[in-house]
Amino acid sequence: KILLKKRTGRGVWSGLWTFLELENKKELHSLCSDSFEKKPSELKKLPDIKHAFSHFILDAKLFVLMFSGNIKYNTARENYTWIDLKGLKRLGIPAPISSTFKKLNLNDKTC
Repeated sequence: KILLKKRTGRGVWSGLWTFLELENKKELHSLCSDSFEKKPSELKKLPDIKHAFSHFILDAKLFVLMFSGNIKYNTARENYTWIDLKGLKRLGIPAPISSTFKKLNLNDKTC
């Protein structure tokens, strides 16, 4: 499954579901130990994405975290959701995020 976060506040993406945004690998490792209470069994770097908007350019480095076993994480308290690929269709997802899923050719075996 994929963990997505619902954007809050103002802006074009307010209320839409996006990837988690972290500044560096240190934050990524902190998220794993603090929120998931375990280390990933695999950390896979995916191709970077670049999407041009009229007023800015989105540059993102993507990683897939693979965990063995179940993950303990309360998604209800922080506007997060675990979703499978079929469930993505019912969420509001920005175009760059949606196209990223298509480009990565994810399937039910990888998610």
